[in-house]
Amino acid sequence: RDRDTGFDRESVAAYVLRDETMGLELELSFKRNNPAEPGFLLARATLEDPSMLPPLENRWRQVFHSRGYRPRYSTLLTGTLKGLETYNEEEALMAEVFQILAVENPWQVRDSRWISGGGYSPLISNPLLDARGEPVNVQVALRYHPLDECTYLYIGSPLIYREF
Repeated sequence: RDRDTGFDRESVAAYVLRDETMGLELELSFKRNNPAEPGFLLARATLEDPSMLPPLENRWRQVFHSRGYRPRYSTLLTGTLKGLETYNEEEALMAEVFQILAVENPWQVRDSRWISGGGYSPLISNPLLDARGEPVNVQVALRYHPLDECTYLYIGSPLIYREF
C-alpha cells in the first residue's frame, strides 16, 4: 500500500514530469481503490515559485473538466526557518497563521518534537468533516530537524497529507 494515498501500488498509473530550470515537478496519476469502483485522476505539483500555481491550477481545471472529472484540491506549502524555535515562538507563529487565515476554533496538538494545529477557515474552500463532525480545511505544523538544524513549517489544505 502507498503511504501517502493508502491505495495499492498496483492500482496506480503515474507520469512524472520534471523541469529543474523552473523548479517544477508534476505528477499525474490515475488511481483506483478496486476494479469495482471508478478511479480518479490526481495531479500533484512541487513548485519552488508559488506564482506558478494559479496558471497551473487553471490548466488542471480545464483538463479535469474536459474529462468529466470533478477536481478536489489539496495544497501543501513548506517553509524553513533556520534554527530551533522556542515554545513561545512556535505558539506565536501558529497564532499568526491562524489569524491571517481567520481560522475559527483552532485545535492544537503538541509532541516533544513537533506541534500541529488546524481548524476551519472561511477563506479556503473544500472543507472536510473531522471525527466530531466539525469542518476542517487547514492544518499547520512545525517540526525541528536536527540534521539540517532547521524548523520546517507546513501549511496544508484541507490537511497535511504526508509525514512531517
